[in-house]
Parts: sequence; structure tokens; C-alpha cells
Amino acid sequence: MTLPVNLLAPTAGLILIASGVAKAFDFGEAATMIQITLVAFPPWSQVVAVATIALELVAGFSLALRPAAPLGRVVGTALASGFAGFNLVHIARHIQVPCKCFGALFTASPGVMLAIDGLLVALIWAGQPKAPPPAG
Repeated sequence: MTLPVNLLAPTAGLILIASGVAKAFDFGEAATMIQITLVAFPPWSQVVAVATIALELVAGFSLALRPAAPLGRVVGTALASGFAGFNLVHIARHIQVPCKCFGALFTASPGVMLAIDGLLVALIWAGQPKAPPPAG
């Protein structure tokens, strides 16, 4: 079964919404993971966690409701790139803490999450409509 191309970006949006909502419900865990990865201390880890959740929801709803709008694509790609960076830091530092990006819904190793981050970017961009041909 294949997903129609016009549903790829909205699917990425739903993934970001699920991740943001899960982080909001498990806020303490999200702030702790940021603190471990960035060596940021409260309240900075909490500020970064709130900003991450807000950006996930903005990008997610933008991709789900208006997949052709650049806001969701740009913010979603930036988030996925940042998440990939987190996972690369965990891999490089041999931190074997399972990522709880989706709260209690789903946990995985940094390597698996790195693959999911790449898939997220692919979903965001593969589902974009093609530009109309130039007039003339």
C-alpha cells in the first residue's frame, strides 16, 4: 500500500503534532533530555522544551492543513534537522538513553530516531506540489 503523494506532507504534520502533544504531556522528560544533550540547565532547558513543543505544533498544523505553505516545510525541516543533531550528539557521546520524542507512545534508540528524522524530512519535501511551468 502506498500513500498518495499529496498526503505525504500532511502525514509529516501529524507526526509533528503527535510528538509535540506527547512532549507537552511529558514535559519534565522533554526538559531533562534537552538538559542532558545540550548541558543546559533549568530554566534554559525548560525554555528550549517549550519552544520545541510550540514549533512542532506550528509546523505540524501548517503541514497538515496547508501542506504547500512554506512555513510548515521550513520549520518542520529545521526541527527535524535539530532532532537529527540531538541524535548525532547522543551517538557520538555513546549516550544510550532511549529517545522519548513521542513521550510514552514510542521510545527508540538514537540511531532509529535519526532514521525517523530523515524520513520526516523526506515526507515534508516529497509531498510538495510541483511549481507551475514558467509562463511564456
